[in-house]
Amino acid sequence: MANTDGTNRSILFTNQKGPVGEKNDTIYWVDMGLSTISRAKRDQTWREDVVTNGIGRVEGIAVDWIAGNIYWTDQGFDVIEVARLNGSFRYVVISQGLDKPRAIAVHPERGYLFWTEWGQYPRIERSRLDGTQRAVLVNVSISWPNGISIDYEEGRLYWCDARTDKIERINLETGENREMVLASNNMDMFSVSVFESYIYWSDRSAGRNFEPHFWRMLWSLCIFNDVRVFAVIQDAC
Repeated sequence: MANTDGTNRSILFTNQKGPVGEKNDTIYWVDMGLSTISRAKRDQTWREDVVTNGIGRVEGIAVDWIAGNIYWTDQGFDVIEVARLNGSFRYVVISQGLDKPRAIAVHPERGYLFWTEWGQYPRIERSRLDGTQRAVLVNVSISWPNGISIDYEEGRLYWCDARTDKIERINLETGENREMVLASNNMDMFSVSVFESYIYWSDRSAGRNFEPHFWRMLWSLCIFNDVRVFAVIQDAC
């Protein structure tokens, strides 16, 4: 963890397990072994599989908490899909011009979808939530963009690169004002999340029992391939 200017770094967990998405006290996750997207209440009183077929290799999921949709990147079929939170009304949002899509994030209030690609020409793209108006935000000095996260207050997009070992950010509207927030030669950054004035990230090199590219959750057990920060914030009156 660190401040958003890269200072005051500290380790929160090692060999830690954790969820990948949440809405209304419900956890959402991907099981690559079973090729399913599932959800469960945090108190473990309820659980169900919401997507159980037609999945290749899901690398990232994101929840639109306003519309009640879940988006995911499928590197096996090179598509981005969306469905209702219960798995209904599923359809392909983007199927053209994708090359190994990986991390994904949504900004429901501005109507944006962001994702990273690991293919021959690594990049970060943005579109509307329906897949239209695609735009490349970053395509230079980028190699293995693993994680992506939105600073909703400041209007910035953060990402971590597993090859350059950096966390960087840009203006999410224009793609400008690119800044390096954090750099290290001894970390293997896998995911990143921003909340208030802090940045959280997962480091595969910090634990020796990590199993890369495999998310499996048995109720409260999940291989830590992602990091999310959850908080309940009341709207100001």
